[in-house]
Amino acid sequence: MKIENILDKLPGELQWMVLFNLDAIKEIATEETIKKMYFLNEAIDISSHSYVVLTSQGRYLAPKKETADLFHGENLVDYAYTGPDTLKTRFARVQDKFAIDSVDTLAYGQDDEYGDVFLFVKIDGSTAHATSLFTNEPSQQHYELLPAIGVNYKGGKFKGDVFVAEYENLLPVHIESAIFADFTRTDSCNYFFFKHGNIDANLFKGLSMAVQGRAKRQRAKAELLLAEVAERALIEKLAMSWLPPEGNEKFPFGDLVPLGFVSRALKKTGLTELQERVEKRLLEKKLRGLWSFEMDDLETSIDSALVMQGLNDAKAASLIEKFSDGTGGYYPQLWSMNPVAGEMQFVPEKRHWCQTDLAPTALIYALRRKAGFEPEVKTEQYLLDNFNIRSGLYFANPFLVDWTFAQGLSYINKANNYKELLCKEILAALNSDGSAGKFDHVLSSAFACLALNEAGYRGKAIESIQTFIALNYERHLNGSSIPFYSSLITGDKSFKGRKVSVNGYDLALSFHEDSYNMVYLAAVVMALNLDKPSGQNENDFVEHIPTPLRYTCKTHLEYIEMAALIPYMNANIPLQ
Repeated sequence: MKIENILDKLPGELQWMVLFNLDAIKEIATEETIKKMYFLNEAIDISSHSYVVLTSQGRYLAPKKETADLFHGENLVDYAYTGPDTLKTRFARVQDKFAIDSVDTLAYGQDDEYGDVFLFVKIDGSTAHATSLFTNEPSQQHYELLPAIGVNYKGGKFKGDVFVAEYENLLPVHIESAIFADFTRTDSCNYFFFKHGNIDANLFKGLSMAVQGRAKRQRAKAELLLAEVAERALIEKLAMSWLPPEGNEKFPFGDLVPLGFVSRALKKTGLTELQERVEKRLLEKKLRGLWSFEMDDLETSIDSALVMQGLNDAKAASLIEKFSDGTGGYYPQLWSMNPVAGEMQFVPEKRHWCQTDLAPTALIYALRRKAGFEPEVKTEQYLLDNFNIRSGLYFANPFLVDWTFAQGLSYINKANNYKELLCKEILAALNSDGSAGKFDHVLSSAFACLALNEAGYRGKAIESIQTFIALNYERHLNGSSIPFYSSLITGDKSFKGRKVSVNGYDLALSFHEDSYNMVYLAAVVMALNLDKPSGQNENDFVEHIPTPLRYTCKTHLEYIEMAALIPYMNANIPLQ
């Protein structure tokens, strides 16, 4: 039965009506789920009907046969309306805007406060694209909660006397939310549109419950995945993948640093026994009291600091001081012209490695203060002086840099203005769906969330980011996140591999992929375990500031070239 014929079989006085194309719905939901969704009689044979029609006077099914009457979905009797005033007349004034018979969902509603509303939906696979005709633009208050039920607002504009609003609905997420709520809030979808896209107190309560429920379920799932990879790492070597500047071959390299992230995240889960075993493994793998990126390689300050995240090791926090330059910063590693145990042998292409590194310095300072060491005025001033150019010589993600910097700033008494600015800059980098930055979205969002929390932000953006992470982290469990990179200065202008040009230097880049999702899952678990935002300082961050360049880069390579390496590639690079 065509939609036009269905409208002609319903009275025009209906307060509301929503119809759904059953063939499209059957692609994403079982027959049992469909009956529960629409509260239909279990005896109904769904296959013989083309549409389910929900109205203010009852639930109906439209048979596939054009000449048949509508069928009552609860009482199992035919329904035939023969009056002159039909719902088809109501739709006459908007038929020129949409081809009604080509849509998968059609809705109409009357609201005493907002007036008439029309909704047209096309389903493309698992995504529904909705167009609503409202009297006015919706307020968008509480819209940050919509992704928890799979809905995203795509914007809108006035066309004549109506506001045309566009929404996207991820149907598997939407249906899953309904299932977890035991279909007790299915009318909320209709109510949302009948209120012209405005979220009132009743809808807000339901959305908040959906957000909290999804975050709880996804957090538990992420913790289970993290526990599984931690157990595996204790019985076999799970290294990151080194992607060299040239060629496609990957090499396993970096099996210690990821465990530092895992150890820290496990402390948030209550998996105490597993965390203690991971910590024991890390303590067994010390090299001269500290750690390397790869077991039995060269111990460095950056690798030691990242491993120490999940440990309480005052001895290591003391030993790491050997990397201090004496003026506030910390070298990433020590070096010498000749082979020396515990030091990198100097080579010209690595000469930019022989200077203090901003992000690791912030993390080292936080770890040392946490271990009970006294404040270092020089280090505090070094961090504050370099706040605006904060980056990492080996950190491929700006939000990872922010997280380490926020940890350092949290131990500096005079850093409140810097912490507030850090929060404002991160908030300026958030996208409409709650994600952060332009690449590696889940990892970036997790570190952004952690950085905001570490810097003292307690507003609703935390919940928005958590919702994005909860909805998306499983789809990106592919081991392709890139938290780290390394670079070599090259004078070969003909080099065709992965490279960047910074301040007159050409550098070949290596990427380090998180092959087993250890850093990725650890960041996700830590972000999802943050306390629910209190909103206590929301008004402190209402000022809009431009998005800093570091967050506008669309790829790792662009970020490294345009921001990360800038502070390190200058005329002061040591020559030996």
